[in-house]
Amino acid sequence: MKKVKILGPSYSGTTVLGYVLNTSPGWFFGSEVHRLLYSYIQRYGARNKNIANPKCDFCGLECKYWSRKLLMELKENKVDTLQGIYDVFESHHPEVSVFVDGSKKLDFFHDTEVDYTLIASKHPVRLLASRFYNKRESLGVKGEELSSVYSAIQRDKAKFLDYAKGEINYLYLAYSDFFKNSANGMLVKMDEIVFSEKHKNDFLDFLDLNYDDVSFDGFTNYEIHSIGGNRAPYWARLEKSTDKLVSNPRHEYYKSAESVGDFKVDDKYKEIFDDDFLSEIEMLVEYQELLKILGYKRMLV
Repeated sequence: MKKVKILGPSYSGTTVLGYVLNTSPGWFFGSEVHRLLYSYIQRYGARNKNIANPKCDFCGLECKYWSRKLLMELKENKVDTLQGIYDVFESHHPEVSVFVDGSKKLDFFHDTEVDYTLIASKHPVRLLASRFYNKRESLGVKGEELSSVYSAIQRDKAKFLDYAKGEINYLYLAYSDFFKNSANGMLVKMDEIVFSEKHKNDFLDFLDLNYDDVSFDGFTNYEIHSIGGNRAPYWARLEKSTDKLVSNPRHEYYKSAESVGDFKVDDKYKEIFDDDFLSEIEMLVEYQELLKILGYKRMLV
């Protein structure tokens, strides 16, 4: 069984990338497989019952892939490396030819050999807007609407600009580390791949896949057995495969966002940042360095 690791900071598109690869015959996306590591469960399980008792997002404990028997085997043997999880999974599912792991962080992949490394990214402005929105409570933002974040920034631009500097610096260090430790990896620009045939073909060539092997715009039509990760594609898949309706501001935003099939264009920045704030970000040295290593233009149009 070959292995693919997907690296990337939160909100960079790692989960969607895994969903896309999950559409290829024989490929399986487990999402954030590190959630099954014995040490991870021991460290975080006491304060989160979902971490304490990991299971398939869609099937629960009745999953044919993440079965009770498999999960119990991991627990009883205190499996604490991703390679160990892959070995147990392969013994239960020899029909899977390629296992895709979206555990994101390099630390989780220590002592683990993989066949392909993918590094997910979006334009830094898109990454920053998502991080502002998803960390809004810690920033003192009241409300779940995008407009709540916009209003908070207008009230105290200096505070949020300082926060932006910190986030951009974190992203720069994270991607620098990814590139340093993944010499043979491929950077996948998640906000360009669906629109750029060249990027799409380079991606497929890197993974030794053919164009017809993968669905870029219909990935929520496929059965998925993820453990953790971005909830947006999960909600879309849930609404397609069941009678359940999901209602929350984030899901409503993605349902109304520009899209190519299931692929959503993440333009939250248009509702969170005004032109003056974007200009301030553009002048930051940290921002310019991040653009350089990711190969993006200075500002989105």
